[in-house]
Amino acid sequence: MEHDANYSRGKPVKAYKAIIFDRDGTLNATSKSEGGYVLSKDEMILLPYVQESLARLKARGVRLYVFTQQRCIGKKMLTEDGLVEIHQRLNTLLGKTAQIDAYYHCPHLIEDGCDCSKPKPGMLFKCLNDYQLNPEDVLVVGDSLRDYESAKAAGLDFSFVPNDTGKHTHEEYIATGQPFYKNLQELVFDMYR
Repeated sequence: MEHDANYSRGKPVKAYKAIIFDRDGTLNATSKSEGGYVLSKDEMILLPYVQESLARLKARGVRLYVFTQQRCIGKKMLTEDGLVEIHQRLNTLLGKTAQIDAYYHCPHLIEDGCDCSKPKPGMLFKCLNDYQLNPEDVLVVGDSLRDYESAKAAGLDFSFVPNDTGKHTHEEYIATGQPFYKNLQELVFDMYR
């Protein structure tokens, strides 16, 4: 597989036992709605290579989780039940061989001062605790600096996959020193090359 020179693999990624993904912009396309929020199950659109990449990870025994910032709930644009429907739709699109094992979300507004709002690591710590994951066996994958900062605060390895529109410049990604890939296929290729 030819590698795009605009992206950097950095050090080879080891094979992890669990991966915690950001959702919007990493697994699915951001919405055209205000704030880019996916507000209905009909707006859930997988990004290229996501289904087959997650299926390959699952076939290797990797556990898959999502941690997602959903301030749209705090803003009364979406209900908790609506978010459950969206996540059910995501798992339907992924199919039986690539489903997410558990979803974690923060519904709070910034002014709420919660511990789960990115870049705070609350969602990551909850996932580690709930599934008794060894931090050394976990990779966090996202498309934003706040995803990276959450992983760093939790002491977890991180890789960027800005495969939707990318929230930052090429230089900002490079400045973190973290590996980054144009899509999940490249990251999974790097894990098992």
